[in-house]
Amino acid sequence: VHDRPPRADDGEEDQTLNQEKIGFFECAGMILKMPRFWMLGLLYSMTDMPYAILTGLWIGPYLMEVHGQSEMAVGNMLSVSALGFLIGPPLWMLLAHYWRSLLKVVLLAMAVNFLLGLFMVFGPEKLNVPFLYLLTIVTPMGGQIAGIMFILAKNLVPEHMSGSAMGLMNTFPFIFGAAMQKIIGGILAGAELQTGLSARDSYALAFQPYLIYMSLGLFLALWMLKLEKRQANQAGPADI
Repeated sequence: VHDRPPRADDGEEDQTLNQEKIGFFECAGMILKMPRFWMLGLLYSMTDMPYAILTGLWIGPYLMEVHGQSEMAVGNMLSVSALGFLIGPPLWMLLAHYWRSLLKVVLLAMAVNFLLGLFMVFGPEKLNVPFLYLLTIVTPMGGQIAGIMFILAKNLVPEHMSGSAMGLMNTFPFIFGAAMQKIIGGILAGAELQTGLSARDSYALAFQPYLIYMSLGLFLALWMLKLEKRQANQAGPADI
């Protein structure tokens, strides 16, 4: 991403015009050397994970094989999941405005994703249809927190590097989501070779890596929120 600084108006000199131009690889290297950027990237992949592995791939087979839903019923549920895409972004931004904190919203999303993991691993086999509809609505909502993650990434770097930071941030959910899809698929394929395992037990086994990843994400979100509060207290009211 190439950031073009705006030209100064009314002949006033804009300091960004005098900044030394930074090449793509140099800019990317500077961003990738920031530990906080990697933490945010991992958090982004964790908030997006239910969308990547459930709504994006495994929710259909899971609903049919574990809960006995027909292909038509699953198609209807996935169509209704679009509500999650519509509700998610304004809900997260309203909460961020109310709480005056972006990381509190990220922590809430991680808590929801962790509860989803508990359900996928330890939940019952037979559930009523309204609950399954609710499940398909909730799973993509974490993926709609992208705007907040981009703002957090933008705030990490100088203004002329913000576009590059947001562009690099967007790679995390795709890379880690694809990796988790392969992990779950591999475990399911191995479970099919074991005799005596029900469909519920097979999926519970396959979703354990997701639950572990969400547990780590919950602690990471808590740690980053505490770090944000500590820095705010050190800055003092005059600097906030």
